[in-house]
Amino acid sequence: MQKRILFASDLDNTLLFSHRHAAPGDVCVEWLDGEEQGFFSPRTIELLRIVAARATFVPVTTRSVAQYERIRWPQGCQPRLAVTTNGAVLLTRPTDGNASGGGAASADRSGSFVRDTAWDDALRPVLAAAHDELLALCAAHADDARYRICRMVDDAYLFLRPADDDRCAALAAEVATETALPIAASGRKLYVLPRGLDKGSALARLRARTGATLVLAAGDSAMDAPLLAAAGRAFTLPGLAQPGAETFREPDARAARFAEWTLERVLDAIARA
Repeated sequence: MQKRILFASDLDNTLLFSHRHAAPGDVCVEWLDGEEQGFFSPRTIELLRIVAARATFVPVTTRSVAQYERIRWPQGCQPRLAVTTNGAVLLTRPTDGNASGGGAASADRSGSFVRDTAWDDALRPVLAAAHDELLALCAAHADDARYRICRMVDDAYLFLRPADDDRCAALAAEVATETALPIAASGRKLYVLPRGLDKGSALARLRARTGATLVLAAGDSAMDAPLLAAAGRAFTLPGLAQPGAETFREPDARAARFAEWTLERVLDAIARA
């Protein structure tokens, strides 16, 4: 019996990298206010097309819906499902008319997705349980000069960006005295989350929805740890010491190489399934 394979992957710094790491020949797939923002390497696009044809590829990202919809997927790479907002939202593609053909420059905008109402219904109690407390925290820090950004994301979680990157850990500890809700620090960003809103829980729901018998996952940050832990086989960077995950071991490689390495490992796992 052929296995149903699910590949759930974080986007930023896993498959997608910013303009700061772009090299000549990389393909821009995201713009912000007219400026180039996100890139894939040509090799990533080549490999992702093959993965998308052989498995169910689902991005699982902490990005908001609006941030996700900025991406213009290269032809043949478009996922039919996407989880955003750290698991709060499932986007589905109602039609798949643009799923093949075309070159790397041909692209499909993610805005053709629609929200899955059944997913919304299942997450409503999770979000409602923390909603008032998150709003109160947001109000308490909205004018706090220690934070460059303080906002609710898709009415699901609180995002805080410290004005001083070096104070991220100290501010996370301080916020922890104000709430018993989970707090995640990822690089220079802080997230205050409802209990049960994490990428691992989202992956469990995806597994049930797709009927997958082999689940592969990739990620680079602490926000991805639940995703990696919930997968049958996982791929990550050395900075995230996730038990059981396969770790990228190419020091000084450029950002795109982690995406390429991951997709190579995913295709190997598919071939062996």
